[in-house]
Amino acid sequence: MQNKYCVIIRGFLAYSVDFDSLDDTTAIAISEPLRTLLRGTGLVGSCNGLLCLYQRKTDIYLWNPATRKCKELPIAPTDFIRPFDIDPSFLCGFGYDAVNDDYKVLRILRPDRPDLAGSKLRLWVLKAAYQFLLLILPLKIVAREVPMPAVQYKNPNKLSLCIFAESLCVLILYPSIRMDVWSMKEYGIGNSWCKLFSLEHTLLVSSSISVRPVAYSKCRGDVLVEVVDKKVMWYNLERKTIRTVNIANMPDVFHDLEVYTESLVPPDYIFSCNGKQQQEKKKQPQQQRRKER
Repeated sequence: MQNKYCVIIRGFLAYSVDFDSLDDTTAIAISEPLRTLLRGTGLVGSCNGLLCLYQRKTDIYLWNPATRKCKELPIAPTDFIRPFDIDPSFLCGFGYDAVNDDYKVLRILRPDRPDLAGSKLRLWVLKAAYQFLLLILPLKIVAREVPMPAVQYKNPNKLSLCIFAESLCVLILYPSIRMDVWSMKEYGIGNSWCKLFSLEHTLLVSSSISVRPVAYSKCRGDVLVEVVDKKVMWYNLERKTIRTVNIANMPDVFHDLEVYTESLVPPDYIFSCNGKQQQEKKKQPQQQRRKER
């Protein structure tokens, strides 16, 4: 399969759009049974054509829209008390581990009762077919410190993080002036930050709205941006102009938008890999017996 970029637009239902024809296309709602299964889910992120979704705070799904395959991740038995499972406050992450050629999903839950402390962490390591389930006390998570770009800014509240062009990016907003998009080329290396571009249109740099760059256009002359009021626009880097993307059949209100590259990676990665390994193990004794004969 050739690399093809698509857009998933998620409101009450999920819609798919061909990225290369955004300005002249119709959003196509996903059909049953996925429509029912994924209704009301939230997007965690995407990686190598797989989308990670959550539902009802306890269900996690991996979905490949290209192959229409979807897999719910198993929930390990737990002896933690119920308030952790119904907690409305949680964090979730999804990514690819290139060192071990594996996918990982992380979920952190915090209790919603004042008499409880700590957090519950669950980590799915898909290819290795195991989960970690930990109770973290106190409410503290230690992470690697990442140096910021060496630029001058007065208000740290105007900084935000995002993933753009498959890189970790920092968005620095100078209200009513511009928004700078910085990309880290080597993770954890402070001097590897470089400025990709600036958004300088007055409608995109107001301190009262939130803007997220989503993707470059095919010719890299425009940037697709998502505005907080759920508009999708093209920003021209040379002319510094914007135009609204009008997609037929697009929902009036949507929760999130994600650009991804189609792939054949199976969402049941954990089972397909293990299945192959088990089959190979079964073949080996048979081959040995044949040699003995």
